[in-house]
Amino acid sequence: MNVKRLRNFLTGDLDPKEFASAIHDEVQDHVENISKLGASAPIYIYGDASLNIKHAHIGRMCDAYAHEILTTQQVEYIADLMYEGFRVDDEQVEALLFELSDEDLNAPLTPRCILEVKKQIG
Repeated sequence: MNVKRLRNFLTGDLDPKEFASAIHDEVQDHVENISKLGASAPIYIYGDASLNIKHAHIGRMCDAYAHEILTTQQVEYIADLMYEGFRVDDEQVEALLFELSDEDLNAPLTPRCILEVKKQIG
């Protein structure tokens, strides 16, 4: 994933629909690869923009999901990428990203789950 594109989405400088469209193929490739029995699929981060994940960034991602702009797979992919690849503001941000990142380890991502995450970040 292009770090600058992600940062621009999370800060509101890139329209969520444009972002979702830009990452569609990348996420689909990841989902196809990870769904194979015993397979793993790395997430690649490229670009030179730094990023420190904040509560507001998670909120923006949740809003895009709640408005049916981002898919479940896209949210999980982005959350996993943020959890594994960037600094986070605090332990709550880290825990929320982990919760959103993998439905095999956590509850399936649903609108109710997103609402709970939004409540936790204020």
